[in-house]
Amino acid sequence: PETGQYIDINDAWTTVTGYGREETLTSNTFDLNIWANPEDRTEFVQRITDNGIVQNFETQCRTKSGKTIDILLSGELIEYRGQDCLLMVGQDISKMKELDRIKNEFISTASHELRTPLTSIRGSLGLVAGGVTGEIPDQAKNLVDIAAKNCERLLLLVNDILDMERIESGNMSYRSEPIELNELVAQTIEANQGYADEHHVTFVQHRSQKDALVRGDPERLAQVLSNLLSNAAKFAPTQSEIIISTTADTDTCRVSVTDKGPGISAEFRAQIFEKFTQEDASDDRQVGGTGLGLSISKAIIDGHDGVLDFVSEVGNGTEFYFNLPRHNNAD
Repeated sequence: PETGQYIDINDAWTTVTGYGREETLTSNTFDLNIWANPEDRTEFVQRITDNGIVQNFETQCRTKSGKTIDILLSGELIEYRGQDCLLMVGQDISKMKELDRIKNEFISTASHELRTPLTSIRGSLGLVAGGVTGEIPDQAKNLVDIAAKNCERLLLLVNDILDMERIESGNMSYRSEPIELNELVAQTIEANQGYADEHHVTFVQHRSQKDALVRGDPERLAQVLSNLLSNAAKFAPTQSEIIISTTADTDTCRVSVTDKGPGISAEFRAQIFEKFTQEDASDDRQVGGTGLGLSISKAIIDGHDGVLDFVSEVGNGTEFYFNLPRHNNAD
């Protein structure tokens, strides 16, 4: 692998790169300048050396014409004709990446266009429900309440989609300011009391004995906690308590949300932070949601140099928690 000398290639190689068989086999990767980003080759070879195998490594390849294309590579160290060699398989994903870009652009545009009228509808429904247009009959009031709740659900969906688009495009930005987690938790619990009331559960806060001071974006961290609270409220048994605990040690602060719900099956745990995933994805599922909340939450915590994870036992509930670096006032 270190020399980059080509030993054998297939016809697809010549089709994708434009280099013929003879010129490739009498050259090496440095002669052809095939890696558009040389540091990617260094990383790929290092990972192969360390692990013996690399899968789904995304990089860019420079063709004979000078065009740069997106490539998905996998490789494995093998013995070939008595030599230690690197077997590589590459797939041209340029069209797929372009389709993905178009899709994301459409989703972003459509979501922005949807949010404006939805915001107006929500405001108008709020005025009607508040009696600004005059007293409305009880039956009509129920219909307005239903419309307002569904409008709110659509807005949450649109906002989730916009957040996911920002994350995937690398445009999610975060403020950085000192945050006392005990206070943030208290405020977020108050803001989400409606979830507790709707599902007939009780949010109980356990404060840390030490100051739980971190640095980050308070709105985004409140968004993560709100997602954990709403999930816990949906799955917890009626009349049960959901415990929200804050702890702090020398280097780390933790916020955890523990419910007494059904727990998460072993089969689903590996994919729980993936987009659009729900353990019950059937049309008649009992618990609603987009399947985006945990994926977005993980990205937000990752953006704060933290960790979002969970422990769960089927039949005995689940604890979701996030750890953040503790902030020193002197920093």
